[in-house]
Amino acid sequence: MMLTPMKNQRFAKAGGSHRVLFSWLLSYAVIFLFPIVFQFFTYRQAVSTIRSQTIESQRLSLEKFQSDMDGELSLISDFVSRISLDDNVNFLLNASGKSVYLESYAQASVLHQMNRTLSSYEPHDSLIDDYYIFTNNRLIWHSQGISEWKQDNSLESAIWNRCEGLDLTENHIFSLTDGQEQYLVITYPLPYAYTPSGYIAVLLDSDTLRGCLKKFTVLDESRYYITDSGNEVLTCLSPDSDTEGQSYYCSVNSSVMPLTYVSAVEVSFADSQLIFLRRTLLVSLASCILGGLILITFFTRRNYSPVQKLVNTVREHNTLTENEILNEYQIVSGALQQIYEKNASIEEVVQRQNKTIYSYYLSLLLKGTLSWSSMEESLITEIEREVLKKNYLLLLTLTDVSEKWPAKHPELAESAYSSFYQTQFTQRLTDMLPDGISIYSTNVYDFNACIIAADDVLKDWKELLNSSLETLSEYLGTACEFQYYFAVSGIHEGIAQLNTSYEEAAYALSYCIMKQDIRIVFQDDLSTEKGDALPDSSDHEKHLINLIQTGQAEAAGELTTQWLDSISSRNLPFCTAKCLAGSVLSAIITAAGNMRQHGIFATDCNQAADEFLKANSFGRLEHILKRTALIISQKAADGAAQSGLNDTWVMRINEVIDQNLHDENLNITYIADTLGVSSKYLSSIYMKATNTGIIDVIHEKRIKQVKELIGHRGYSVSEAAAEVGYGSVATLNRWFRKYEGISPGQYRSNC
Repeated sequence: MMLTPMKNQRFAKAGGSHRVLFSWLLSYAVIFLFPIVFQFFTYRQAVSTIRSQTIESQRLSLEKFQSDMDGELSLISDFVSRISLDDNVNFLLNASGKSVYLESYAQASVLHQMNRTLSSYEPHDSLIDDYYIFTNNRLIWHSQGISEWKQDNSLESAIWNRCEGLDLTENHIFSLTDGQEQYLVITYPLPYAYTPSGYIAVLLDSDTLRGCLKKFTVLDESRYYITDSGNEVLTCLSPDSDTEGQSYYCSVNSSVMPLTYVSAVEVSFADSQLIFLRRTLLVSLASCILGGLILITFFTRRNYSPVQKLVNTVREHNTLTENEILNEYQIVSGALQQIYEKNASIEEVVQRQNKTIYSYYLSLLLKGTLSWSSMEESLITEIEREVLKKNYLLLLTLTDVSEKWPAKHPELAESAYSSFYQTQFTQRLTDMLPDGISIYSTNVYDFNACIIAADDVLKDWKELLNSSLETLSEYLGTACEFQYYFAVSGIHEGIAQLNTSYEEAAYALSYCIMKQDIRIVFQDDLSTEKGDALPDSSDHEKHLINLIQTGQAEAAGELTTQWLDSISSRNLPFCTAKCLAGSVLSAIITAAGNMRQHGIFATDCNQAADEFLKANSFGRLEHILKRTALIISQKAADGAAQSGLNDTWVMRINEVIDQNLHDENLNITYIADTLGVSSKYLSSIYMKATNTGIIDVIHEKRIKQVKELIGHRGYSVSEAAAEVGYGSVATLNRWFRKYEGISPGQYRSNC
């Protein structure tokens, strides 16, 4: 806030600036166009290089993927060769399958032992979900065990129908579904020496296959496909297979099976790596442009800047119409019309709506660089140094003129209006009042204010001021077609009561606006009954500051609500209520500034101040102030409770796990989204507090429930898997083996 005596100033005459126009335009052309053209070609070369590197990286990753996948398929082939041993196949043929099992306990025992022996040779990660042996249109064996033969198997006929017409002396691979699960089927011929001829069909669960082989991928952004000899996609080893847009494709044949591996990388992925390059080039370009602007400023020596252009136009306009111009406001208004809107009226050029009064404290916060804690004290010191009078009052004015400044240079039109206010209002009022009275204007945020100071209280000062303002109002309404609201506070001794005088004048001005009374309103003439008296907010302010600083968020919110309710219950005009609500914001900001860690509250306080200014209803003010009080007091409390933060997070994570354990989608990302934090941060917090991973906790809880269901409550393995949240039996098998060392079926048999 700055106090300055009003003086009538004229623009000095000066010459034009056309002599530098050519150099100014040439500087723009050279400094702007050269870096733009240079960086354009640099960027195009970088695009080609990055895309080539992406394709080469894709090819290398696919070759490694092919090597790993062929290794897995070789393990499956070795397992099939063990099944095809002479003794095993002859025994199965002689056993006659299901009928022998039903009739001979001895044969059933041998078959059961053979099944256990073969299962021990299965490849790791349980890639093989099931396998069947067919001979001469007859199923003689499958891996689920003899006990499962009593149940109908829909896959038996599906596999047989699919294999009809195929050359079963060769390997084949195809996809198959039973309506619920998706499988990848590989067929192997039995040794040629056996009659009747047959084949072995191995079933790989697609979900298990994707999970187990995901570790083979090198580029996480690639999608890996397995296709047969006819290029039909059998499975996609990527969770994100439904993508759109152009892609780079690369393929390689398997060395052990009649299939092809294909990888795809979207063109947009390669382009995404250019983001950093774009930013670097933009920073470089911005630096060149900034340097160019500095050079242009130096070359032109401000002779052709936008501000100087307007000043030159004002000088020219003033010279041409010197006899018609009364003040600087009209000079600048005419210049604005000449530059921007030649045929527009002053009212059309000056269209900014002057808003109502804002809080005294908030105005200081926005206008000055003073700290929150020393703001009021520093202001009073400055005013006492400027205003060397004993008695004073505050005059507030609010005009009904629409003031919307031109979009290109709003500060110029605002300065023009300030010049008008100084010359046509303050200076004229000073001339009307007797000697011994000084008038100072104040730079408060968005309204005009004057401090009227005197050595001693003059007699009949109210009548004298009223008469002067009426004369001035008549002049403004006639000569300029402006209408003003005037409000005057009471007379005070000592500059320390400036805040009181501001509240008085603001209340009086609000009353004047509410009554639509353009005549001057004196605070002394207003009723001081309970319905009109201004509330004493000092006790509320001290109490709220204490609650916020001690981190009592709930109590701070309640006190803020009570304080605002006391203001709202008075049914004051909104501008007056907003002034009083500014004291609440002042208390919140003061509390934040007094705390040792005040830096962490700066963003919240600045946001609250900005939203407070824009609020156009008391309900909006209440929301802003309550929210800010709660946020700052809660942050103060969090600083003291940091030591218990990890334990709190662990408890919340365990609650989410217990509540959603049966949800198939439960994972770290699901929990992080539920709690509103990042998955990386959540994993780190949980690991530090418990020395255990979140995924391990989820599966341990699920496996514990599975053991209860299949061991004591009679559930089948598939029913238990669905009950606890596993999408398939194969997924349950994998995790059960990891934590228990055996399959769920073996555990059930042992119970």
